[in-house]
Amino acid sequence: MSIKLYKNNPQNIKFNHNSLIQISFKVIDKTKINIIDLFKNLLEHDDLDKFIFYPYAPGAGAFIYNKNTDKWSPDINEFKINIDNFYLNSYFFKIFTKKYEDNSQRSYIIFELSGLEIIYIHTTIYNGLNRFTWPFIDTFLNDILYHNLEESFEYINGFFKEDSRTVSKLVLKNQLDDLKHKLKLISGNGYNLKLKNNISFEYGNNLVLNELFKYEFNINPIKGFV
Repeated sequence: MSIKLYKNNPQNIKFNHNSLIQISFKVIDKTKINIIDLFKNLLEHDDLDKFIFYPYAPGAGAFIYNKNTDKWSPDINEFKINIDNFYLNSYFFKIFTKKYEDNSQRSYIIFELSGLEIIYIHTTIYNGLNRFTWPFIDTFLNDILYHNLEESFEYINGFFKEDSRTVSKLVLKNQLDDLKHKLKLISGNGYNLKLKNNISFEYGNNLVLNELFKYEFNINPIKGFV
């Protein structure tokens, strides 16, 4: 597995009240090795009431933070960010905003995550269901899945960009030909991707990779790449 980082480029994430969101991390701060540190500013936000982190998938267990009691259930210290693979997956989150005495309530909170921009990933996507991460620019399915994963592809679902609209779709293998030039993966969104074989997958921002950049972070670098 390998990740390459470039320069500081904050990621803004919009959390809507009582709405499930699947996030791909576009930046990495290697000093933040737990969820509390990673989401510190959000957890301390005046309008936050509850924060839910699903480390695997909704319905497969969750860590819940209640701001009124300043408690986690279960103890979030049981979950550590393994820098070797945490950022190679997408994750589900949900927040609830605080309801005030006058019944006012914010509909969303914008959270800014600071770190170094991910410009290259090389990883294994496994047989079965994967929480596919997309930290790069909005990109057509044709450029990512059709050429790299066509033989193993079964389906992908999530929110895509179609023209100027954002749409929620489940794309099956027999639909890929029709949709590969119409739908774009959205930067910072996560996707559920099912394959029937293990695939070695790599993608990167070639314009940046071709520059002599200052910051670099490698996990078991590919031989001959660095």
